Amino acid sequence: MASNSAVSYPTAYTTSGSIKGTRYKNAIGKGADTSAASGNDYCSSSGSYAHIYYSFDFSDIPADATIVSVACQVKGHCESTSAGSRRARCQLYVGTSTAKGSYTDFSSTSAQTLTLDTGTWTRAEVDDLRLRFELGYYGGLINGATVTITYEVGSKIYRYHKANGAWALDGEAEATYSKSGSWAEKDPSDLDTTADYATEE
Repeated sequence: MASNSAVSYPTAYTTSGSIKGTRYKNAIGKGADTSAASGNDYCSSSGSYAHIYYSFDFSDIPADATIVSVACQVKGHCESTSAGSRRARCQLYVGTSTAKGSYTDFSSTSAQTLTLDTGTWTRAEVDDLRLRFELGYYGGLINGATVTITYEVGSKIYRYHKANGAWALDGEAEATYSKSGSWAEKDPSDLDTTADYATEE
C-alpha cells in the first residue's frame, strides 16, 4: 500500500461558552511555525470554561484510505501558571463531543509549541477533526496549529489480455493488493506472451 501525508492549518472555528476577546480568530490559516502573538482571551463567565473548536480540511484524503497516524502541534501560551488555576489547554476532538487522546496544558506565559496526544482515527472521523482550546478565568492564546495525517491507499491493478495479436485493457480491478515483490511496469505493446498481465498504478 502506498503511504501519503496531508497537512492542514485551522480553516474555521466555532465557540461555546462566554469568551472575552477575539484574538483566537487570528489562528485561522496559521501553522505551529507561525510567529508568536501577545495577549490573551478569557472565559468571561466566573467559575466556567469556554471552548474554541478549530476545524481543518482533509477532503483530499481518499475516502477508502486507512489512517496510519495523526500528529498535531499547537503554538500558544497561557496567562497564568499558578497551581490554583486550570491553565489554557488543548485536545483533539471528533466534532464537539468525542475526545481523542488527552488534554495537554500550556505551561508557559511565553509562546511554546505543544505536541498533542492524538489517539487513533478512522477515515470518517478526520472529516470532522477539531482542535479544542479550553479557556477559564485565566486565559491564553493559540497562535497557530499544524495537523499532519499519514494515510495509506491500496495500489490499483490494471489487467491486459492478448486477443488477435493485440493487447487490450480489461479495466481497473475491483481489488487492492499488498505488494510482496517488485512489479515491472511495461507498456502492453512490449509484452510477448499469451498470458494475461497486470500492472500497478
